[in-house]
Amino acid sequence: MEAPNKKVITRSGRKTADLEHALQQVRDWRSWMTENLSYARGVRSRSGLGLEDINPRFFGYVVIGRRKDFSSTFDSMRGQLLRDEHIQIRSWDGIVDWARKRAAVFSTHVAALGMAPDTQQA
Repeated sequence: MEAPNKKVITRSGRKTADLEHALQQVRDWRSWMTENLSYARGVRSRSGLGLEDINPRFFGYVVIGRRKDFSSTFDSMRGQLLRDEHIQIRSWDGIVDWARKRAAVFSTHVAALGMAPDTQQA
């Protein structure tokens, strides 16, 4: 995750250093996972991480910038990263939209159960 005020492409149409840094973090994590897969999948009682289903080719997500800064040039880059490296780049606006949709679905279920959101019990 990078800050909402971070830019994604330069004026010349290249990825910014902030975006490259975020992408490299995903690549580094995958590399570590590949090199340490047995440890990552190992059971916790034997000092493993207990991530038994983890796959080094997991989808990567980078959250950076604002939607208004995502140009058609950048959308092409995003599409290529998604196809080639399985890394999805989302804006903070996209994350907020996603959260609002989930909250609306949750509210519908709460209403259907006749529960007020502030009276729910675990």
